[in-house]
Amino acid sequence: MSRDKIAYYLIVLVIAGAALALVSKPDPKGDAPTDKPNTSQKNAPSSRAIPPDSPVSIKFFDVVSAGNLEAIKEMLEADETLVQTIDAKGRTPLHIAATREDAKLARLLLQSGAKVDATDKRKKTPLHHAAQAGSNAVALLLLEAEADVEAADMKGSRPLHMAVTYGSVEIAKMLLDQKADRDAKDNMGRRPLNVVQQGSPIIQLLREKNKNRVSD
Repeated sequence: MSRDKIAYYLIVLVIAGAALALVSKPDPKGDAPTDKPNTSQKNAPSSRAIPPDSPVSIKFFDVVSAGNLEAIKEMLEADETLVQTIDAKGRTPLHIAATREDAKLARLLLQSGAKVDATDKRKKTPLHHAAQAGSNAVALLLLEAEADVEAADMKGSRPLHMAVTYGSVEIAKMLLDQKADRDAKDNMGRRPLNVVQQGSPIIQLLREKNKNRVSD
């Protein structure tokens, strides 16, 4: 065989090998191999996070603060994830409803999937806010939704601490009826009885509940 033919065959083999390598090379943009599970949907979050400073979040909190139920319903129908959005202080719309003592708004938000034990930047739940505001109706709704009566904020205060500190007698009674720990200590070692206002009827309430617990 002549040298020219040998060179010719070598060139053909090189070209054929390059073509085969090109065809067998996986396409990075192509579909994943069928023997590997596609986890892109499996690991995707169930709802998108809305930044506190986004226009839609600011607008939603504006209508929530105004207590405009119709506007709130319309916005939730358009985007149900708004019920979980937070403001710059980490508060959800349910925190705002508790602070505003707006039971109708709280009921709507809970029915729309609001997290009953969501915490703000101070680790306070809506029940903390309701206890501080003396919002009896909202506190009742939250307890019916199985809010955690022992949730502790950044200072270790439970909702009962808040109710006692701010003189929310009815809420203190509700919490004690739900077996809230009257001896729970905050980060400074204070029990609810240590932070109660002087002369408050809650003092007697705490003592009565303790007496009943001992007799049980």
